[in-house]
Amino acid sequence: STYQFLFENCYELYNTEFQVDRNEAKRDAEDTGPRLDDLEFWHKLIALITSVIEEDKNSYGPVLNQFPQELNIGQLSASTIWGLFATDMKYALEEHEAHRLCKSSTYLNCHF
Repeated sequence: STYQFLFENCYELYNTEFQVDRNEAKRDAEDTGPRLDDLEFWHKLIALITSVIEEDKNSYGPVLNQFPQELNIGQLSASTIWGLFATDMKYALEEHEAHRLCKSSTYLNCHF
């Protein structure tokens, strides 16, 4: 699925999609997924998800939604991706709660 691809390749895709400082890109190359001591992965995943949903909406939406009364593919796709994200985020936060390696302000920043 699209979400799984974004999740598994988050840092690489983020560095490709958005302008990133070369030093940060080198550091990110070492990271492959979420970490207990940092929430940056989740910020980047949110940015990628938002980008994909907007691209789908603008590029494919008009073609796929020729019959919007019956089924809105764009909304269904966005809903599915955000649902998968919410599930992963829930489990990640439960794991973070057990270890508490980040400051409370870091979690608040991720929330907003």
